[in-house]
Amino acid sequence: MNEVAYQLKNARTKRGLTIDELAIKIGTSKEHLLNLEKGLVLPDLPLLEKVASELNYSFHIGNVSI
Repeated sequence: MNEVAYQLKNARTKRGLTIDELAIKIGTSKEHLLNLEKGLVLPDLPLLEKVASELNYSFHIGNVSI
């Protein structure tokens, strides 16, 4: 699991959302979100920004915060 995947899953679960609920809110499939959380794929910037906005969370990747 990569750092983005870890942060994503942690932020989602802290807010009490299921994968299905978050996928609907950000306009992606449950399968894609699950693959993101497993670290099998990396999110593109627009999707990561949607997730950050929906979860009211700042992702920290190296020296960058989104």
